[in-house]
Amino acid sequence: STLVSNRLTREMSEHEHPVKKAAAGPLGLIAFGMTTTLLNLKNLGLFKLSSMVYGMGVFYGGLVQLIVGILEFKEGNTFGWVAFSSYGCFWLSLCFTWILSNVGLAPADSTGMMFYLIMWGTFTLFLWFCTFRSNLCTFIVFGSLVVLFYFLALADLLKAAGTATGGEWVERIAGLVGVVCGLTALYTGLAEVLNENLGRVVMPLGKPFRSGPVFRAAAAPSAAVEVGFIPEYVSTRSSPTSTSFQASETVPLRRNEATAAIPTSTSLPAPTTAALTAAPALSAQ
Repeated sequence: STLVSNRLTREMSEHEHPVKKAAAGPLGLIAFGMTTTLLNLKNLGLFKLSSMVYGMGVFYGGLVQLIVGILEFKEGNTFGWVAFSSYGCFWLSLCFTWILSNVGLAPADSTGMMFYLIMWGTFTLFLWFCTFRSNLCTFIVFGSLVVLFYFLALADLLKAAGTATGGEWVERIAGLVGVVCGLTALYTGLAEVLNENLGRVVMPLGKPFRSGPVFRAAAAPSAAVEVGFIPEYVSTRSSPTSTSFQASETVPLRRNEATAAIPTSTSLPAPTTAALTAAPALSAQ
């Protein structure tokens, strides 16, 4: 039919002339990293909480990450959608809480903030589990973020119990962990931008904390299979019988940039199968 013919023509055109899309993930990582570092410099006691932190938190830490999350949703990246959207809303809610507390409309007490931070720490803990097969930098970002949330919750617990001095010391330790977290996220985002721009790995992101198959699927020899979360690495399969996937040190690629060679199947229309089979396989450098 005309509808099927138009669909096949469009699919063949997309594979013959792929349209490169900009990756949203690096922007989200940079926004998260810069805002987190700035806030935790405050936790270290280098300066007081001011409108500068509010502005950074609302616009760069909040709105930008929320937009990145929506873009990741359009790309089908569930992890990126959940992570960036959630942390964008975290920054918006945190700044809104501070503002309401400062103007006296709804003061935030230490006990309430403790439970608030525990909830976010628990949420981040489960996201951290998802990074075990991602690159090392992403693993460190989420792992240190878990520690940061729980240390800040402990600081508020001590303040609520009347131990203000102990709470301040724990907050200083949390600030140090937060700076490590923020700078690692900033490095990861900048590395993705620089590596893609130069076409080679200049700033390595490290091998996954755990290796092994992320999923099993039929693939042709040397077919490129995407694994990882943020950033999305491309792994290669060395032989048709191999069952292990190892993250390569090639430039991180997005889903729409990595085209896997798919074996011919009778369930696919002939033009689509030919176009996919003809796509060049990606190999690890």
